[in-house]
Amino acid sequence: MIKAKSITKTYHNGIMETHVLNGVDFRVKTGDFVCLTGKSGAGKSTLLYQLGLLDHPDSGTILIDGVDVSKLSSKQRTNFRLQQMGYIFQDYALIPDLTASENIMVPLLMQGYSKKEARAKANAALDKVGLQNKHRNLPSMLSGGEQQRVAIARAICNDPKILFADEPTSNLDTANAKIILDLFKKLNKHGQTIMLVTHEIEYSKYGNRIFSMSDGIITEL
Repeated sequence: MIKAKSITKTYHNGIMETHVLNGVDFRVKTGDFVCLTGKSGAGKSTLLYQLGLLDHPDSGTILIDGVDVSKLSSKQRTNFRLQQMGYIFQDYALIPDLTASENIMVPLLMQGYSKKEARAKANAALDKVGLQNKHRNLPSMLSGGEQQRVAIARAICNDPKILFADEPTSNLDTANAKIILDLFKKLNKHGQTIMLVTHEIEYSKYGNRIFSMSDGIITEL
């Protein structure tokens, strides 16, 4: 599903250079549940941004489901991301003035679905994450755990080939974090490929593979 080869990324601030990714190599198979661990600043989120086409690496090659994404145009990258990937952020990234259903409809409408089709898919995704009675709730009417489940529903509404989750439990208490991780486990059991970034080493037990990052280098434990 993912093949990364010699990925590098350096950030520049005046004369200062910060080498974040230093030649990252790894593969993820279809159906894997990969947990990426490491200390803060190790490069985990930066790597996920490259894989999720939210940023460009300085060098190296990334293949997603056999497609060399470095060769895609900006428009092609956007379409590929919308159609093939789901991305979950730690801060939920919900639009406060839209209902749970409407938040999920936004990327679907961007892909050309009719409003009726988008609403049906959005509500089905909310049902899938256990929010059957929350379709019309605004984010402010939902708990943190419920908001994160809306974010997950948004990420899976179009059956993405791979689901990227960047510290999705960092703002949640232990009980809600378990709900989210159990949900990921259920999705993976039904064939969803998942790459989860977490600094909580105990959460890595949910995956079938564990990668560790340190000083911009990745190793499998």
